[in-house]
Amino acid sequence: MRLPWKRQSQAQQRQASAAVSAFYELLRANQSYLKESESEQKAQTAVVEERNKGFREPPEALARSSPAGDRAPAAAESAKSPHVKWTACIEALSNEIMVRHYSPKTLKSYSTWIFKLRHFTRSKDPKLLSSSDVKVFLTFLAVKQKVSTSSQNQAFNARLFLFRHVLKKDFGPVDGVVRARQKPYIPVVLSR
Repeated sequence: MRLPWKRQSQAQQRQASAAVSAFYELLRANQSYLKESESEQKAQTAVVEERNKGFREPPEALARSSPAGDRAPAAAESAKSPHVKWTACIEALSNEIMVRHYSPKTLKSYSTWIFKLRHFTRSKDPKLLSSSDVKVFLTFLAVKQKVSTSSQNQAFNARLFLFRHVLKKDFGPVDGVVRARQKPYIPVVLSR
């Protein structure tokens, strides 16, 4: 060890030795923990895969998707890749924003609002979205989430962009959607 050459006292040398020993003990414990967690992850993955073998849509989703005679094909189609469709939608959104040379912050905020819409609609197929879904979502934001007026307008503009430029379908009458209005800013002016 180099500690004696650096003129360290005996107490400092013992303290350094104890610190190095503690470090190696923690390292060994962490390695055994990693091995245990790896085996636990493999076991959990096997359980999830076993559970998903018999996966099917919940009954209410089947009832929503189609008439009684077409339930099985519609369920198989929707169970196949709901997240893939949304991923493609987000990618198309990114491409449309880049083509128009919008700010990267616009891409980030629009993508965030689209993910929130996806979560709110429970990964409903983006092509099946309607303006009523968006109206319900915006009402939810205003009433339950109590987001600010600028956030409500940003969410509305993100949905409008999604409908017009990505999904290439008409949003419907914009008149039915209540736009949040900001209060005019009145500066505080002190008298003389």
